[in-house]
Amino acid sequence: MGIFSRLRRTGGQDNEQTPWHSQPMEGDGVFVIEDVFVITGRGPVFTGAVESGMLRVGDVLTLDAEPSTDLAISGAIKAIESRHRKSQMVVAGDKAGIMLQGVRSEDLPYSRSASGFVLDTQALRGNRMRTLAARTTPET
Repeated sequence: MGIFSRLRRTGGQDNEQTPWHSQPMEGDGVFVIEDVFVITGRGPVFTGAVESGMLRVGDVLTLDAEPSTDLAISGAIKAIESRHRKSQMVVAGDKAGIMLQGVRSEDLPYSRSASGFVLDTQALRGNRMRTLAARTTPET
């Protein structure tokens, strides 16, 4: 068992243990942005922490920005990295880096500096990105 293993005992079964995050999580997945950087040839990476719920590759995240700003960032999660490893999902309390499909560096806010334009990470810091955790399946 590794240092990051979080196991819990299943009810009524003495020897069987399952990871705690294998259980379904309720509510929206909420990701709080701490920083943003751009990897040339790959695109922007949003770093931060999962505040609640669960985020998985393929989930669509949308930025909850102030209505007064013209920031409209939304895209499907194409990659997640947590604890220096690629991951398929992260849960509340995890820190992660997330890449969104369809979001380009040109979609992010820039500010003018003495040397030209630079990525305005301050404009995104502290904002939340949300996804609906409830998945609908067609009834038969």
